[in-house]
Amino acid sequence: MGLANDTTTAQLSKLVDEAKRYYQLEKRCLGLHGAEKLTVLLSSITLWAVVLLVGFLVTLFAALALSFWIGKLTGSIILGVGAVAALLLIVGLIVYARRQAWIEEPIARFMAELMVPGDEDNTTVAAAMQEGGAQ
Repeated sequence: MGLANDTTTAQLSKLVDEAKRYYQLEKRCLGLHGAEKLTVLLSSITLWAVVLLVGFLVTLFAALALSFWIGKLTGSIILGVGAVAALLLIVGLIVYARRQAWIEEPIARFMAELMVPGDEDNTTVAAAMQEGGAQ
C-alpha cells in the first residue's frame, strides 16, 4: 500500500510541476502575443499619422496655390481664398457624412482582424464592434 501511495504522490507532484510550467509558458506566450499585437497597432498608428501629416501639408499647399490662382484669374485674392475655403468646407461635409463607411468601418475591420486572428469572416466581429460603439 505504501509503494502505490508513493508512486501516486510522485505522479501528482510531477503533474503539479508540469501544470506550473504550462501556466508559465502560457503566460509568456500571451505576453508575447500581446506585444506583437501592440507593435502592429503602434506601427499602423505611426504610419497613418505620417501619411495624414503629409496629406495635410500637400492639401494645404495645393489649396494655397489654387486660391492664389483663382485670385489671379478673378483679380481678387479674397475671392480666390473664399472659393477654396468653400470647396474645402464641402469636402469636409462630404467626409463627415460618409465617416462611418470611410473611417469607422475600416478601423473596426482592422481592429477585428488584429484582435481575432484566424477568423475568415471578420465582418461579423467588425459589425459587433460597430454596434457596441454605437450604443
